Amino acid sequence: MTLLMEWAWGILSAIGLQRICQAAVNDGHAHPAVEKLASVGTHGLYPASCHRDILKKFPISSTRVPEPLIVKIPLLDTKVAPPAVAWVDFPIFLAQDLMSCLWENNRPEFHRRYTGLGDEIREFWEGIRRDDPRILHHPVTGTRNYKSYGIPGRLHGDGVPYGKGEGAALDVFSHSSMVAVGVIVDTIMLYWARVFFYALPSKLCCKAAEHGVDTYALIWKITIWDMVCCARGERSETDWDGQPWPSGHPMNGKRGRICGDYFMAWFQFASDDEYLANYLHLPHWNNPSPCVFCSAMIRTTLGPISERGPCGSST
Repeated sequence: MTLLMEWAWGILSAIGLQRICQAAVNDGHAHPAVEKLASVGTHGLYPASCHRDILKKFPISSTRVPEPLIVKIPLLDTKVAPPAVAWVDFPIFLAQDLMSCLWENNRPEFHRRYTGLGDEIREFWEGIRRDDPRILHHPVTGTRNYKSYGIPGRLHGDGVPYGKGEGAALDVFSHSSMVAVGVIVDTIMLYWARVFFYALPSKLCCKAAEHGVDTYALIWKITIWDMVCCARGERSETDWDGQPWPSGHPMNGKRGRICGDYFMAWFQFASDDEYLANYLHLPHWNNPSPCVFCSAMIRTTLGPISERGPCGSST
């Protein structure tokens, strides 16, 4: 239901949702879900109770959203002086779990978010020039039927202010399909934030040079392992360290294809220049040779001249 989604994203308040549904019921709209929403907060009599009642009437458990993978990662315990390394539970939403969940429980939503509603995958691959460096050495071209089943995947990373002081930032990493249908905010799948990969405050992260362990190195290792599984389209019988899943682990027993014949063909990393330079340590945007894919250069005679390099990037 669109209205419920607007509330879930914070676009529509709980009382606003109730009033719209109440107006619909008053006009004769008899859909059961609309009537349930109209009844929250004792039909709007107690606005402060609307949010609580919506959660009760539409429990999260009924959405069949997969549970995140809980892993132990090193973080700094800032409550002690000096800050000490502590291994804590951290949730990561695996792309393979999200894709598999939609494939098994809501096939139309899977196609909307990943494959498009028509022949978008084939149109995407056939719309790329043969000499495009993004496709020249891409392993997907050696995969049979990739123009039919290879979902062009996009990764997105960004850092946002979080708290006060130096390093007070939240690093967020997500994935999406480049042929998804719908508004952007509705097609992004969180991984983690520094789900759909993760979110994590930067100032709590450990660095190998200072603490002997590296938070991001471990998280990226897990993320890349998951990305490889999606690229193969198959579950892995071992974890990111090549170890078999222990008995009773949530990943133990997950076998076979993730989403039928479809697989993820990772194709684009989307972010701003600051994220590329400061988080991924790629060449700074003021570097005379800013492109990691070709020999494009920034020339300055009377001023900066924009050139287009062999890879097609404007510099």
